[in-house]
Amino acid sequence: MQKTLATAVMLGVLGAGSLEAQSLDSILSSLALQAKTGVESQWVYRGKEHSDLNTQTQVRGEYTLPPLISNLGFYLDGGVFAMLPIEQSACELTFNLGGKIAYENFSLLLGWNYYTFPNKNDVRHNFAAGGWTGGPTGGYQDSITNRPDYNRSQEVFIGLGVDFGGFYPMLRGLSAAVYAYYDLNLKQSTFEADITYRYEPSFLPRAALTAQVFAGYLTADAANGDQRAPGMPKWHNAYAYAGASIDLSYRLPNGFTEIGGGVRYGWNSDGSGKDDIRLSGNTKDNFWWGAWVKFSY
Repeated sequence: MQKTLATAVMLGVLGAGSLEAQSLDSILSSLALQAKTGVESQWVYRGKEHSDLNTQTQVRGEYTLPPLISNLGFYLDGGVFAMLPIEQSACELTFNLGGKIAYENFSLLLGWNYYTFPNKNDVRHNFAAGGWTGGPTGGYQDSITNRPDYNRSQEVFIGLGVDFGGFYPMLRGLSAAVYAYYDLNLKQSTFEADITYRYEPSFLPRAALTAQVFAGYLTADAANGDQRAPGMPKWHNAYAYAGASIDLSYRLPNGFTEIGGGVRYGWNSDGSGKDDIRLSGNTKDNFWWGAWVKFSY
């Protein structure tokens, strides 16, 4: 309803009935926008903690393409994610482009992620011919960001999702997805699966409880990236990871604003500095909280 009203206002500005208004109406009715911002006590990605207290902001858009084949839906989407630490300096900016093909209760996803670390533009290493020398940048891995020193990497991915509620009404709100990623710079393959359940109680209108569990495994032939100092060998690494989250949210009466928060847990099997000096800073278990506000159009 709110989207309809916003579209009507824009069309009124241009002039109802005009060719421009009709064209804009077609575009706006096919476009979905979402912005989410909040505070997290940690930033944990694929089971590994990369920052302590931080702010996170994400903007996404999805455009519905005209139906090319009966019973198939085609979508284009893209967005940007920014993680800005409050207590540290390891910020992150990620860009995403992708597409989706939907058929009944199934969806096929294809996409590209580009990870950048703006304050790592000067990638320094301390490496001598005789081996790793350590130093302020950690040589192989930064003990603060819990990852090797590289300032960008990009990966392609494919995913398959299913909405179980479409098969059984009693499973309404339950969905699952599996993904395969390949990072071109780290020579890294990642496989991940997740299950999400969203419950909207009838006795508490506009409230929702969302729970998610996920598990994955990754293996990299160049975990320290392709910006290695001359003579520095590739770091081969592999580990499993898993996690869970639960959020309680409330949609405001305006219909397009939702606020929420909850707790999260992450785990990885990569070991610590006791196992390998390059893993200095890694923690196997992480438990943290988050609070956020989301706007949808």
